[in-house]
Amino acid sequence: MGLGMYLSGKNSDGSTTEVAYWRKANAIHRWFVNNVQDGIDECQETIVTRNQLFTLLQICQKIQNEVTMVPGLVKNGSRSIGGGYWEDILYDGEIVNNPEVCHQLLPVQSGFFFGNTDYDEHYMNHIQETIEQIEKVLELEFKEFVYSSSW
Repeated sequence: MGLGMYLSGKNSDGSTTEVAYWRKANAIHRWFVNNVQDGIDECQETIVTRNQLFTLLQICQKIQNEVTMVPGLVKNGSRSIGGGYWEDILYDGEIVNNPEVCHQLLPVQSGFFFGNTDYDEHYMNHIQETIEQIEKVLELEFKEFVYSSSW
């Protein structure tokens, strides 16, 4: 279980067609909540305009262009070590060398089902995935879109 996020195109008859999906991309979810849903996070469906999607695309492209990655330890969950204590599961991967760029433009959000909150390769994968999905979505003929989430 985890944060699932859906973007659907709204058809002329009022029905919707799913056009994008993210899982545990908490920074992207936070952006939608703050910029589309007026700060209200109740898994509601909310209309998203092309201009709003284009703004998100530009933010992700700016992050992709400005961020540098360096070798580092990446968190991949945690495990119980007994007695009510937990330890992080780490592996050699890549971390963001200048996380202040990410924090300023598209900060992460913590939550029980929201996944990793580090600025690392997972975060950057969500940025790349968002760029690819939004570019495709903006080519579609829908006049408006609907964002929703669940956990």
